[in-house]
Amino acid sequence: MLRFAILILLAAAAQAGWIIDQSTRGDEKVRIVIGKSDWKETRGKRDLIADFADDMVFRIDHQAKTVAKITLKAYLEKQAAEQHHDAEKPNGPDRVGGVACLRFQSVYTPGDDRGAEGCVTNMFTVAAPYEEKLEAWLRATQAFGDRGLLVWMRAQTGGPWHVTLWTTHAVEREISREEFFPPPKYQEVPFTFE
Repeated sequence: MLRFAILILLAAAAQAGWIIDQSTRGDEKVRIVIGKSDWKETRGKRDLIADFADDMVFRIDHQAKTVAKITLKAYLEKQAAEQHHDAEKPNGPDRVGGVACLRFQSVYTPGDDRGAEGCVTNMFTVAAPYEEKLEAWLRATQAFGDRGLLVWMRAQTGGPWHVTLWTTHAVEREISREEFFPPPKYQEVPFTFE
């Protein structure tokens, strides 16, 4: 009976989720962890956590041992105001880092020597009732975000095309809810947009 109770507690502490590893043109490693009601993006020694259940966003700097927080609504409003979406056209299905995705291309004026092409997926989700918050998060924070999670992108600005983001690995795994908690002993600082 005790073993059964322990198994139930362990199952409640962990949740099905996704871990997505990506690289950027500057060889920066990015890890995205998607849980039942959370999003965590790690770049170097910094985390950005969106807690859709509590409507909060946390920026954590592990080197400075600080945490800043802002409401999800305020964060999304600021990010959406800065996100520029050009007209997009679908380019067909693809597969990147083991992830099925659909390619989209930004449509610029003819003769323009800039452009972007991305491959997005809708296979990474959160539990109900948080789907709409994840969709709003993607729209406000990513190129092609109104189409899903960006798993690959290339861009051109006055020269040759360069791949700027690609997914190297994605795995479905049990994730502890504690993965998304800011460290309790970090100093709280005001949230700023960098």
